Amino acid sequence: MRFILLLSLALGLGGFWSGPEAQASEPLQVQPNWMLQTEAPFNLSPRIQGDTVLAASGTSLWAVDLASGAVRWRFQPPEGLWERSFTSSEALVWVALQDRSLVALDRKSGRLVWKQGLGLQAQVAPLLADGVLYVVTSRVGEPLQTLNEPTSILALRATDGTVLWKQESSHYAMQTPVLSDGWLYIGGSYYAPEIEVDEGGPMMLVSLNATSGARRWEVRRTEGFVKALHATAERLVFIAYQDFLVGLSATDGSFLWKRDTGNWVPSLTGVDQVVYWGSANTRVFAYEVQSGTRLWEYDIPWGSFNYLLGAPAVFDQRLYGLSQRGYLFVLEETTGREQWTAATGLTSRVGAAFAPGHAVIGDEEGRLAGFSIPTAGSE
Repeated sequence: MRFILLLSLALGLGGFWSGPEAQASEPLQVQPNWMLQTEAPFNLSPRIQGDTVLAASGTSLWAVDLASGAVRWRFQPPEGLWERSFTSSEALVWVALQDRSLVALDRKSGRLVWKQGLGLQAQVAPLLADGVLYVVTSRVGEPLQTLNEPTSILALRATDGTVLWKQESSHYAMQTPVLSDGWLYIGGSYYAPEIEVDEGGPMMLVSLNATSGARRWEVRRTEGFVKALHATAERLVFIAYQDFLVGLSATDGSFLWKRDTGNWVPSLTGVDQVVYWGSANTRVFAYEVQSGTRLWEYDIPWGSFNYLLGAPAVFDQRLYGLSQRGYLFVLEETTGREQWTAATGLTSRVGAAFAPGHAVIGDEEGRLAGFSIPTAGSE
């Protein structure tokens, strides 16, 4: 809602922004090393796994060679798949199907390895940790009368799909869980029509023992749809529909702090004690999670609403992102200082995938494109 309001005001009132727009010379246009036309726009960022790019488009999951863009295999099940539901390891790729099941595929060949029924739909990517897949289900797409019925959280052995535990829940999660210090954290909405708020809605955060599924605590709040979570041994941090960054105690879920993000935020990335995100006012931020202290801020140049898409990638002491207008950029992780930028000429709905020396974009025309980017120390 805040994003729509600010957009309307910005279009109607010149100079509305509270801070100056960043000024920078236009970066050089970079050309893709390869491009593959798929069947539909991308609704989830591609994923780089070793030398393979994995990307879901329409009814298909594609596996593409990272260096050349050659198609290695294409998985198009007759049951249909959920585009936002896949994850991977060096050996396997897992994706949820629309018949309420999860399948594992061999990463190199695409061969079916196992299939496990879930009972309900799993529309978001499972969390893979220590050989276990943590899968959340929902009743999205079912009749409204079922919204107050329980969903489930499952732990599956990643190699063969064996159910290790299953826990019922009174909320439905539409984001991948997070794990820290042996505790699993899940956030989602629940059915409570009696709760009325102007922006947001009933939401629930749950902490479970990752080994047994036993519930440690449950907290109900009104920030609305949960977008992203990050957990440490002491803190649980999340962004929901209201677009505040909120810090809770990981031990009992009690409220600790709240920070205004400035505008609409699509997601976040957490690395140990720091979270990184971008808001629709073109700012990119780093915040410390213990106290909610801001560490740095970067303003993306080249126009209003040229904001960070999705969640940034962080590795090799750098932060990597793709902007709404198709600019790749690299920042120094600890200071936010700009290291490298390039214009791709592509526009996307989702963030890019990054690996050392590589960026892969899935654009709104259904094109998958691979680019070369600098490695650490190569600028």
